[in-house]
Amino acid sequence: MRTLAVAGCSYSDYTMVEKTYGDYLAEELGYKYLHCARGGSSNHRSIFVLSRAILAGDIKENDIIIFQFTDPHRKLLPSIEPYEPIVDVEPYDPGRIE
Repeated sequence: MRTLAVAGCSYSDYTMVEKTYGDYLAEELGYKYLHCARGGSSNHRSIFVLSRAILAGDIKENDIIIFQFTDPHRKLLPSIEPYEPIVDVEPYDPGRIE
């Protein structure tokens, strides 16, 4: 089955909706839906997440990618687990990208 992957910010994410336009489009096309969007995210994060999905084999040749561009001034920042005290983080902790 072919995959439809959508990356972007809150316009493509589950922001105050139960289904995104990606969900509806994948259903209409009969594709599997791969949700790669995150509210408040940057274009760099979208590239990173899509690249990881391609390398992992989740996105293959003939699949469809929708790349919803966001504000170019947004930056990619590493994050830590929610509610984890920041004082417990090592100064050079590589973090992770959500």
